[in-house]
Amino acid sequence: MSIQSSDIKVYLTGLAVDGVNSDGSAAQTNSNLSLGGFRSSTEINGTSQLSASITDTDTSIQVDDVGQLPGASPINPGYAVIGNEMVRYDARSTSLGSGYLVGVVRGVNGRVPEAHDSGEVITGVTSQNLFDHVRASENVAGDTEYRCFSVLNTNTSDTAFNVKVFLTPVAHASTATSAATGTNATLTDDTLIGQYIDDFFNSGTILITGGSGLSATASENLYNVIDYDDSIGKFTVSGNWNQGVPDTSTTFVATSLKASPNPYDTVSFAVERHWYSNLDGSGVITLGGQTYLVDDTLPGAGWTSASHFVGAYVLLLTGDGVDGIPKKITTYNASTGRIDISGTFVNTGASNGDLYTIVRGPTRTMVSGEGVEPPVGTGNISSWSTATTVNTAMSININSTGEDLSHDELFFVWVKRAITPNTTSYTNDNIIPSIYFEV
Repeated sequence: MSIQSSDIKVYLTGLAVDGVNSDGSAAQTNSNLSLGGFRSSTEINGTSQLSASITDTDTSIQVDDVGQLPGASPINPGYAVIGNEMVRYDARSTSLGSGYLVGVVRGVNGRVPEAHDSGEVITGVTSQNLFDHVRASENVAGDTEYRCFSVLNTNTSDTAFNVKVFLTPVAHASTATSAATGTNATLTDDTLIGQYIDDFFNSGTILITGGSGLSATASENLYNVIDYDDSIGKFTVSGNWNQGVPDTSTTFVATSLKASPNPYDTVSFAVERHWYSNLDGSGVITLGGQTYLVDDTLPGAGWTSASHFVGAYVLLLTGDGVDGIPKKITTYNASTGRIDISGTFVNTGASNGDLYTIVRGPTRTMVSGEGVEPPVGTGNISSWSTATTVNTAMSININSTGEDLSHDELFFVWVKRAITPNTTSYTNDNIIPSIYFEV
């Protein structure tokens, strides 16, 4: 089977490296400390399995442990991936058995709905707790915070091609309600009043999903929003409705261009990628000592830039210098294959014939606080992006490091949340990182 969306997993980051996973520390589980460094073994969200097979049109999905998947509501839906399909859901329920996702919309974000077998893995993708709750003092003064997570291709053999990153935009899924009315080019739902702000959905879309106005032709159900008036919950679309005026039977999904449901903030992201991020296996030392090692096969293997390994860590696997502690690489000589380290290997250090490995992490910068900005726009870190569609998504090909993600390879994503001062207080954001790739 080729690579699946569920093979691309998202993890927190932390300052510790354990020398076992060649990058991660099992101890880091606190999202507020996900400030760069090494990949943690802790996924942002958990996984479960389908308890029963589903067709490509089912709108409820039974899972073994619904508690492993993100919570959800119609205002803040949850998202998950099964195979190559992404789904959106309105709620988790245990009233129907072991656990169900209900109000499911199939094949979102351009993914094609598919039938799935019992036992297939389902993985949550809504990063609900990446940021902490906003304190009153932060709300008054305004607050900018940063987090960093890592993305790993866990497939054992296959490559994800043309990998891109974007943040899934906010989607509001309505249910049939007596509050819904419409005219030739408007839809009003007064249950929305006060949940967003004026113009929150401007330039976004409305998708009619049921009731009056639903067309048998899928393309006729999607409309561009030219104005949203939150004082009365009114959408104005470009052109007239294709299949009748909306009424109390109409259900719809309104999608914003924002990546956060909180109207008074901006969420953006940057991609960090390094040449050393795709290393696995081990090499053989041809010369060495307490502060360096030489592998004269590296230049011939394509490692021909002095920047290739700087900032990564080297771990001795055999010999007198083994102590289980990775050492940070300070310089790399691309002509000779010499690697110099910060600190020293124990005892006599590295010697001819010893085995070593390059540890994949960490990020270039491990910020010391949640309000400290990483050096985006420099080196192997991109500038900030607010992309919320695959058409505007950012490629992981930063500084010509390649757009493909090999098996067991990773990259990092920094996320920035900027809160406007003196605005409505709210809790943490539901950030939904979307990783697009081709097979």
